[in-house]
Amino acid sequence: MSRINHRVALLVSTAVAASLLTAVPASADPSEPRRRIMRHLPVEQPPPPAPAPAPAPASAPVANSVTDPEPGPEPDPDLGYGAELAVTGKGAVYALAADHGSVWKREGDGTEWTRIGGPADSVHAGRAGLFAISPYSREVYKYDGEGDSWKQVAGPSADIVVNGNNVYRMSDGDGSVHEWSKDRRSWEPIGGRAKRLFLGGAGLFATSPADGAIYKYGGKPHDWERIGGPGSAFAVDNDDLYGISPDGSAVFRWKQDKKDRTAWEKIGGPAQDLYAGGAGLYATSPADGALHKYGGRPEQWLPAGSAGAVFAVNDKHVLGLSPDRKAFFQSEGKGEGEPWKYLGGPEVELQELRDEQTLVEERGQPYVDEFRKARDLDRTSLSAWLSKEKGLKLLLDVVGVDAVVNCVSSIKDWDIDLGSLLDCLDTAAKPLGVIRALTKADEVKDAVKLASKRLPQYSKDVGQARERLNDARKILDKVKEKPEERTYKPPVPDCRINGAGWKTLLPTDAKFGNRATGIVACLDAAYVAANPGSPAHENFRPPGYTWARNTMYYHDNKSPRWWRNACHLLADQLSGPGDDLRNLATCTRAANSTPNAPNKADPGLPEHMYTFEKKVKEAVEAKQKVIYQVTPQYAGARTVPFEFRMSARGLAEDGTTGLVFDAVIPNSGYSTKFHYFFNLGLVTDQAHRPVPLAGVA
Repeated sequence: MSRINHRVALLVSTAVAASLLTAVPASADPSEPRRRIMRHLPVEQPPPPAPAPAPAPASAPVANSVTDPEPGPEPDPDLGYGAELAVTGKGAVYALAADHGSVWKREGDGTEWTRIGGPADSVHAGRAGLFAISPYSREVYKYDGEGDSWKQVAGPSADIVVNGNNVYRMSDGDGSVHEWSKDRRSWEPIGGRAKRLFLGGAGLFATSPADGAIYKYGGKPHDWERIGGPGSAFAVDNDDLYGISPDGSAVFRWKQDKKDRTAWEKIGGPAQDLYAGGAGLYATSPADGALHKYGGRPEQWLPAGSAGAVFAVNDKHVLGLSPDRKAFFQSEGKGEGEPWKYLGGPEVELQELRDEQTLVEERGQPYVDEFRKARDLDRTSLSAWLSKEKGLKLLLDVVGVDAVVNCVSSIKDWDIDLGSLLDCLDTAAKPLGVIRALTKADEVKDAVKLASKRLPQYSKDVGQARERLNDARKILDKVKEKPEERTYKPPVPDCRINGAGWKTLLPTDAKFGNRATGIVACLDAAYVAANPGSPAHENFRPPGYTWARNTMYYHDNKSPRWWRNACHLLADQLSGPGDDLRNLATCTRAANSTPNAPNKADPGLPEHMYTFEKKVKEAVEAKQKVIYQVTPQYAGARTVPFEFRMSARGLAEDGTTGLVFDAVIPNSGYSTKFHYFFNLGLVTDQAHRPVPLAGVA
């Protein structure tokens, strides 16, 4: 792969980004409305640790190398998702779409994101630049800074970490550690086999694949000092290294102390994950995924926010990805109830494009043009509007943004007149000690007069914009909830060949474990009756089926079939065979159908594959001819899909358009052990590499 860009037809997996640690899926329902995600919630401080917990790190150095002569045991499933966002110390933010099919950059302080490439396995950023790992070759690419241009800078890598100008990677083959040389042209080997890398201002650290022990790099090739034993998670900030005990019962800090370099201090109780950077140390609660900030003294933790899928910390802020992985939020990093600012996200951008296409179909391009204007105006703050309006920016310069906004907001229903606005601004500016002189200045008086004329129009325009946006939302909601009643009726031809229905099971993908690639069928009542399907046969199990059983078992989702299924792409009630791997993909029970006894603890998904298969069946029974398509979507080289895309177009007996839908079903399962949803097609192992891959049953 010579470049990572939108023309490369790859799908991607998940991994870990620079100096960020594992992000175990948060205990929040992904269907929770976006407005509730990442807001501050009153949260109790982490409970005290169990009596006399044993420190996770060891107390004496025993080796001088990360290399271990024998490989360690295979990791158990670790359902963290790795880094879907990367940040630099100065505030640049990079992200991956939920399917890792595209890389995005946030511009400035707004909510707009720009696509700069993809797909990618993971993204890693620092002053040295933005780096990404290819999902297929696992080669490392560096972003050139413009457009979607990327340049390969390293071979296959299992991990890469970036902090400031320092860049280190771990070889995908032997796990050896390499440092990016100062001339930026070569990589220098500096250590043997490692399992994970952690980087921050306090230095470079690595864990051993044999026993999980943590080592610190001494600054010279192959100079590594063992400073502690295994831990369930580690994080590094500008000064210290932090770790969680293997059982998750306590948080420890290791300070760089020349007198006692192996001293560990317990600073907190149970924790799930750690995130560290210039803005501080954060931990998530194992009970509900809520975020807490370390207050600087042992056992002092401040509530910092509700659950998220993953977090990142830069010099000033902590950022979070919402539990449904669709939106980003930012806090100032102070803890103690500070609100989170919505930053949008790639998935939001992609959904807006889909919404616009729907609105074009329903109402035409002129409607969408007005919709865009209304959306832009609604997103423009009053202060931003004033700063752009000729003659009004002076008010912001003289009186201040907050004063102008507060004065305007305090006037009921925007019924603004010169006297009331002038009086308010006069009062607001008195603390400055210059109000009498300022309000008599001709230019200030002119600006106030202009504001009294333009602000009511601005208020009216904003009101109309919101009415248009509400109208558009009603259209989009109707299309989603009742697609058969939508205004746009796509022309549907008779899909039959010589008067007969048909089905095509697309070939399996031999390169990636013979995973199923999709089906297309033309269905009518006669064809379905003449070609009965069959349930999934026990001798025909799709890739990852056994692995999925173990993963669901880890989550305590232990129905007799461990609540995983071999999903038909073409349902058996629609003539789909259960003994053909072209028609089967590993899925959760929730994605397949409605959960039922004996696993009553699983809440399931509001819409699943059976929801839409039933609609197709009913349309066929109503004598429609239906062209039907189901395509599993995979993240990178994984063999278990992360979602199923389903579409149908029906032709009624009278020649009019019948059934119409386009649906996306996430391959989500519920953890009755941790009480959150996770996606079976986005799981990583303890080394934060995608699983399962080809060859895993």
